[in-house]
Amino acid sequence: MQSTIPKGWIRWMNIVCGLFILYGLALVVMPAQVQDVQGAIYYNWPLGEDAYSQLTSIEHNYHIFLYGVIGGVLIGWSVLIIAVVNGPLQNGYRWAWQALVLSLVTWFVTDTLISLATGMTINGLFNLVSAVAFAIPLFALRPYMAS
Repeated sequence: MQSTIPKGWIRWMNIVCGLFILYGLALVVMPAQVQDVQGAIYYNWPLGEDAYSQLTSIEHNYHIFLYGVIGGVLIGWSVLIIAVVNGPLQNGYRWAWQALVLSLVTWFVTDTLISLATGMTINGLFNLVSAVAFAIPLFALRPYMAS
């Protein structure tokens, strides 16, 4: 393991995870407000103007439930990434780098495929931005990982 791992990339990933934790908390703590903004974007953009307002109260409640679940998963995943980044990855363990890359690729492919298959291309764009935010530091750190 090399001791000269650039700390800037570690900080970068901590900041990205921090933003995901804040977003996850918003999904859990204020799902109705997030739903008003995000729902309008997700429904009105691909389905036509004002499609979001046509959802029933049962559909709105189900979305709030899903936001809570997604928020909890996002928080948990981000906490785990922070632990791996600030421990084994920062210490140059290649397995940590590989685990992060595999986890992110698995998430990106599955989430983006279902997003595109259901016409939610805006979520695919969000996924792309998120994946790039992690890919840049991970690929910059790859040469520093022990074999």
